[in-house]
Amino acid sequence: MIHALGEPNKTFGHRLHWIVRVGGGNGTDSHAHLHFLLSRHQLTNGHRFSYTPDQIVEFITEHWTKHGMKKQQRIETFDSSRSGISYVLRDESKEQERIVEMSKALTAFIKKKQKQHDPYAGRDPLSVKIIKALRNKGAAAGFGDQMNELRSKVAA
Repeated sequence: MIHALGEPNKTFGHRLHWIVRVGGGNGTDSHAHLHFLLSRHQLTNGHRFSYTPDQIVEFITEHWTKHGMKKQQRIETFDSSRSGISYVLRDESKEQERIVEMSKALTAFIKKKQKQHDPYAGRDPLSVKIIKALRNKGAAAGFGDQMNELRSKVAA
C-alpha cells in the first residue's frame, strides 16, 4: 500500500515517513490491528503529483478494503488537538503491542535533525572535549563538516 501511494511521485515506501505499532492479537476477545501514522512529506508536496490530505485518506481506505481488510477501520487526517502521536507510540503492557516500526527515511530524517540541533551528536567524545577546550580559549575550532560555517563567522 505504501509503495502504491508513493508510486505517482516515484517515491516508494522506503522514502516515505511513517511509523506503525502492532496492537492486540493475543487472547479470545482481542484482534490484531495496526496503529499507523503517515507523514504527508513527499505526498502533499510531491514533485510530480501532490495529494490532498483527503485524497490520501481516500486512497488508503480504498486500498485497505480492496485487499481484504475490514471496513471498520478509522482512517483520518491528523488532528494536532488529539493525542494521535502519543497513542501510536504508547508502551503497552502486552509484549506484542510493543512492536513499533519506523520507516528508514523517517529514522534518517530524525537523526539529521538531531545533528543539526546538537553539533556534537555522534562525535568521538575525546574530539568533542578537544574542540570545546579550543573554543573556550577563543579558537575557531570545529570538525571538518563545520568548517564552512566557522569560516563564514570569522569572515563576518
